[in-house]
Amino acid sequence: MRPIKNSLLVPKAKALAQRAVLSDDTAYWQTASFSRWGNDRFEITAAALKALVAYDPSHVLVAPVLTFFARTKSGNRWNSTKATAMVIYAMCDYLAFQD
Repeated sequence: MRPIKNSLLVPKAKALAQRAVLSDDTAYWQTASFSRWGNDRFEITAAALKALVAYDPSHVLVAPVLTFFARTKSGNRWNSTKATAMVIYAMCDYLAFQD
């Protein structure tokens, strides 16, 4: 896999990064809480991680997101089966870019 860096994605990646909630050495995303559908911070953060990794696997927010996932895991899962699957898929994307 190769990162997808082009001029059209630069503003999108910047906007995504600006919406991150930064806390100490972690980062995550959340919605405006207007609906329960798609309002899971783990699912949203996993989707954001997939997008950032596709754009730039060494993006400054990748490590804080991985730290967020490591610290918020409950036993062998996150919030739900769906959230856990999305987090694992996002981490697989990240790992696919590693040497």
